[in-house]
Amino acid sequence: MKPLARAAERMPRSGIRQIMELAAGISDVIHLEVGEPESNTPDEIITAAFAAAREGYTKYTANAGFPSLREAIAGKLRTINGLGVQADQVVVTPGAVCALSSAVFATVNPGDEVLIPDPGWPNYISMVLLAGGIPVSYPLARENGYLPSMVELRQLVTPSTKMIFVNSPSNPTGAVFPEKVVRELVQFAAEHDLYVLSDEVYEAFVFDGEHVPFAR
Repeated sequence: MKPLARAAERMPRSGIRQIMELAAGISDVIHLEVGEPESNTPDEIITAAFAAAREGYTKYTANAGFPSLREAIAGKLRTINGLGVQADQVVVTPGAVCALSSAVFATVNPGDEVLIPDPGWPNYISMVLLAGGIPVSYPLARENGYLPSMVELRQLVTPSTKMIFVNSPSNPTGAVFPEKVVRELVQFAAEHDLYVLSDEVYEAFVFDGEHVPFAR
């Protein structure tokens, strides 16, 4: 039989999934491996979803999503994040994984290098490998508050570097990048002509400091 795709074979198995499988057979486990709350989805959301299904919202949509939803998201980005975003700049996906993957597949060619935080969410590496890119880890050292070092980042850049992943608030470190660090990273990307792919899915979970969107 012919071999599977080399990109798929290069992908490491997620340690998060291994831990989940081990924990599945153990009672009274507190799960800290996946980013989801321990509470269930609120009843009003479940009720609204059922009502929408009964009203016929079960068909194909435009690829970018319902116009009303795109406008609502753009409005949120304008009022809460301070970004000058219009609805036609918004694309709705079935979760952050699809959004990040789409961004990687739209920008990364085989052989392109992508800077990825370490420690960081393991799916970043998988996305880059599937696109044929080369993941290059940059350290988030505990002694530096799990913030990136600009000196170390500059040492990792090569002519093949295409993109840098950033994640604040961070999974798994919990670090929230202060505005000074965000500005330094944006300037670094501009200097080296890099795309910035910013994963800000935990923006509402900030208990100390302030979330600063990279796009702002």
